[in-house]
Amino acid sequence: MPTYHLSVFPLAAWVRKRIDKIHRSFLWKGKAETNGGHCLVSWPLINKPKDLGGLGIINLEKFSRALRLRWLWRAWRDEDHPWQDAPCDRTDRLFFCASTRVSIGDGRKAKFWHDSWLDGMAPRNLAPHLFELVARKNNPVASELLGDRWINSVTNKITTTTELVEFVLLWTKIQDVHLQPGIPDSITWKWTPDGIFSVKSAYRAQFLGSFRHLKADLIWKARTEPKCKIFAWILLQNKILTADNLAVRGWPHQQACTLCSGLLETGLHLCLQCPFAQEVWNQVLAQENFTLPPQVDFTLFPNIADWWQCAAASFPKDRRRVFNGRLQMVNAIFTSLPTFYMCTFLLQPSVLKQIGKFRKICLWRGSDINGKSKPKAA
Repeated sequence: MPTYHLSVFPLAAWVRKRIDKIHRSFLWKGKAETNGGHCLVSWPLINKPKDLGGLGIINLEKFSRALRLRWLWRAWRDEDHPWQDAPCDRTDRLFFCASTRVSIGDGRKAKFWHDSWLDGMAPRNLAPHLFELVARKNNPVASELLGDRWINSVTNKITTTTELVEFVLLWTKIQDVHLQPGIPDSITWKWTPDGIFSVKSAYRAQFLGSFRHLKADLIWKARTEPKCKIFAWILLQNKILTADNLAVRGWPHQQACTLCSGLLETGLHLCLQCPFAQEVWNQVLAQENFTLPPQVDFTLFPNIADWWQCAAASFPKDRRRVFNGRLQMVNAIFTSLPTFYMCTFLLQPSVLKQIGKFRKICLWRGSDINGKSKPKAA
């Protein structure tokens, strides 16, 4: 979707849903059309930035709003703009107000009620009940302060204690404001160090207040291929289609682990606690010259994420990224190979010694172990 279109025209809800559906279908099945049963993780979680536990796929609604806010910023910074009005709705303007701080000069440009000129806050937010009584809400600061016009516009309408308290609070704060004739009002953006607006910071600010549901730093910093990273991201959320998740969906499944015929097949059991999985890990760690301390025993952890973080922390920083990459690759290979193949072929001692080399199966064509394109022969 061209950014110039999103920056001018608000994206219709049906268009956004259609584009998101195509995104989901391509992500989960590599096709233009698929059904919801193939989606292992909810779309809002996928839209979160990576440091908040998501995949970082753009949220079109938030991105479109971030683009449109540039018009409000340019209306402040550019004196002679050629447009009549910005294509922004009420939500856009409220978000812009909350994201900016206005310094008062002559008071001719800043809106008295809407802009954040009073200790970084807008009077409409300091006195919301009083704001509802005002007839002319778009007057500039200079106009409202002249002859205490803002007082005259509300004094005869105050009928409740709440409105009176808000009036006194607003009046007290305004006593410290002094206009500076000849000096224009100025505005700064709260979400960048230099105070200048950027679409990136406007987009990211819309995730303020979101909690990090998954600590995935180990995934994205690892030296491995993107496909393996996405698999590890799904695995840490316990969303791969093991027996426990198939039961939740009501799909046919076999309860016991098909490798050891033991406990219920879960992501934790399949990749960490199954005797076969533990033997695989022992061979891989030996192949790569990794030695785990006793406190990182496979059976001591309730989930894969805790074991992974503890294991990675036991290695120096330069080796940690390699360990994280090998772990993701082996997990991806291990859970994708047919059970018969693993039980009859991988269990052979001669093959187990070479299992570390199986990571080559996951390498993208034309890429090296770090995911960088190989130079083509001249």
